[in-house]
Amino acid sequence: MFKGLSLFANVGIGETYLKEIGYPIVLANELLKDRCKFYSHQNSDHEIIQGDITNTEIFNLIIKEAKEKNVNFILATPPCQGMSLLGKQEEHDPRNLLITKVIKAVEELDPEFILIENVPQMYETKIDAFGDGNFLTIKNYLQLMADKLGYNIKFDVFNAADYGTPQHRKRAFTRIFKKTYEWKDPEKQNWITVKEAIGDLPILKNGEVSEILHHNAKKHSKNEVEWLSHTPSGCSSRDNKVFYPKTIRMQKQIVNGEKTLKLENFPLYVIDSNNKLIENKIKIEIMKNNVPSGLFKEICVKDYSNLTKNQLDKDATTHLPEYINEDGTPAYQPMKGFKSTYSRMSWDKPAPTITMNNGSLGGQQNCHPGRQQKDGTYSDARVLSHLELFRLMGLPDNWNVPNWASDSMVRHVIGEAIPPKLTMEIIKCLKKIL
Repeated sequence: MFKGLSLFANVGIGETYLKEIGYPIVLANELLKDRCKFYSHQNSDHEIIQGDITNTEIFNLIIKEAKEKNVNFILATPPCQGMSLLGKQEEHDPRNLLITKVIKAVEELDPEFILIENVPQMYETKIDAFGDGNFLTIKNYLQLMADKLGYNIKFDVFNAADYGTPQHRKRAFTRIFKKTYEWKDPEKQNWITVKEAIGDLPILKNGEVSEILHHNAKKHSKNEVEWLSHTPSGCSSRDNKVFYPKTIRMQKQIVNGEKTLKLENFPLYVIDSNNKLIENKIKIEIMKNNVPSGLFKEICVKDYSNLTKNQLDKDATTHLPEYINEDGTPAYQPMKGFKSTYSRMSWDKPAPTITMNNGSLGGQQNCHPGRQQKDGTYSDARVLSHLELFRLMGLPDNWNVPNWASDSMVRHVIGEAIPPKLTMEIIKCLKKIL
């Protein structure tokens, strides 16, 4: 009988279907207290040890408990932020060394097999695995240790969309297993589209709470809703000619050598070295039809208010708009950012990779696909509901979320998770050699 240890368990999403295929997790470890609490809410039948695995006392406790529970396989998902393309990818990020703790646990427990999940960049990330100043890639390190310990090893990158999850999510899976097993690749399946996964769920207006469990709309700003309401499925608001993401772009400015004070409204105020308000004039370029006109307007900067000494001391530098309208008010400019931000998903494809930032319309293709309305606008100007996220991650509709878990926490743990159906499909292919 198989009994598993889950390291860096998050809240246990990757383990969701393992028990039903005969590979139950019996012990877990997670660093963060609130995630351990979430994990225990979902998995009351076994223990999770909260603490830092790099702490000797915590590591020894994990090994002790694992031996007592006869653990014979390990599922490990060490943090990827130090390696991810969305992270800083710093060579000396201490999180990159957490993989060595997984191998240390293998040495202690001698399991039948180990499944390690991470971002594809993991394989080329270099670490000082032995503390001798000699850096080698994690892939080479794992190969070296598998050979030393007498295991077979396979390095692969699988896309969750190919294995029953309606989401493109490429992840590196390292399979380490004893020579008494064979471990074939899972068979690819037809893609499941976003429409097939969530198309039956009703439209939600901004901030709406529905009668369907976990299907509620997050509240967004009026401007964001306007931009998305004029954006078709699969398109970016940045391509809209009128309703596009815009902002008042500001620049730091010094007027006649004097520092200026940050205020929200025109006219601006200028102070001299004695913190006295003085009259002044500045020229700012006029924007016409979202294009700099080459014409400038002189703005009078004058004492129009009673400012206290504290107000003057608080901020002695102002931000002036790069451009103004003819009436002297700040002019809007297209908001800087990638084209994939403020962008709707497509109905007829699997979803793009769901990230921790899935609660922001300004994230990478986080917006609901939407449906065209009679007035020509598009519905669901919002990020996905929790229920829609569950489905696109391959979780059941009745996934057991504790009432105390915040919206951001639920979104973060889903954005960091292994798609559980992919984990299941991979492990199902492990076979004992007779």
